[in-house]
Amino acid sequence: MKSVFVTVISLMVLAFAFEDTDKSIILKAARMVDVEKGKVIKDVTVVILGDKIESVNPKRMPKKGYVIDLGDVTLMPGLMDMHRHLTSVISKNRYLERFTLNPQDHTIRAVANAEKALMMGCRR
Repeated sequence: MKSVFVTVISLMVLAFAFEDTDKSIILKAARMVDVEKGKVIKDVTVVILGDKIESVNPKRMPKKGYVIDLGDVTLMPGLMDMHRHLTSVISKNRYLERFTLNPQDHTIRAVANAEKALMMGCRR
């Protein structure tokens, strides 16, 4: 059985795709890792309202909402991309830039790329 790992935080980005903030986004997944209890919950439902997680496996579902069935995935709250190459940029000149850019250029690039990485999934 193949599992796809998805973070709840990155899924919250879906909330910004919908302009109607009165409606909830209801995510359904096969599993979720409960990091506080250290176990896996099966058949999980996550309710997102606006840009916040409202509840997990609520007793009563919201009346208005978009249901997104993620299928056979495992939600992993708090999972973050901790491996970044902040000075690397894929471009046609990437090999040449190793020799033409100085440390200050790489520092400026790293700061801009760090901000992009930090703001992924955040609403501005």
